[in-house]
Amino acid sequence: MSKLKEYLQENKISIQELIENKIQLKIKENTLKVMEDAKQDIIPVYLDKKIKNESHKKGYSYQDILNLIKINEMYASFFAKDPIKQNLAENIQLEVLQNITNVKKLIQHGKKSIRLYDGDIITKSNKVSTKSLDFYDEDNETYYYCKYTKDEGGAQDNQFRDVVIFIQECNKYCEKNNNSVKFIALLNGNYYNEKKINLLNSLIIYKERIIIENNI
Repeated sequence: MSKLKEYLQENKISIQELIENKIQLKIKENTLKVMEDAKQDIIPVYLDKKIKNESHKKGYSYQDILNLIKINEMYASFFAKDPIKQNLAENIQLEVLQNITNVKKLIQHGKKSIRLYDGDIITKSNKVSTKSLDFYDEDNETYYYCKYTKDEGGAQDNQFRDVVIFIQECNKYCEKNNNSVKFIALLNGNYYNEKKINLLNSLIIYKERIIIENNI
């Protein structure tokens, strides 16, 4: 059993549940902000744009949409920011990991972001490199690649392909570099069912150095 699983079992917590509970709280918070913003004399740019788009698509007047947002929480929620796009899941994954190891968040964008390509760890993006790696545990020389994917769909399948590319590039790195560097894919969300996890595990060649932790 991994150190992470031991910690979660001992403390009777689940990353999956922590993320999902936090998402519900954040949806509520974001929705109430939309309702409050709808009452301002000057409508914030993000909300103004969403209302105009809705008016154009549905044919309702701008003012009718605005008035409904002010009084109907369920309707207002459709205009709220998506908590997943606010790095909520990633932040929870990091907080949990920091209880058991000296893990740091890596830069996600630009020239200092860390990726894998053709057996090397690189600091620039190209069309076939991995997405940027998320965390690094210097004490254990371990890189983390984290995903939270809730439902099935085209965008979610793209995220799955990203994980496949990550594993393939990890294999290339391990083949090329005989060192103690390890890689962990931390995958949360209902999307990662047993069939998908078995498929991902079947792709791993260097099982001592490439690990999948999922739905824990």
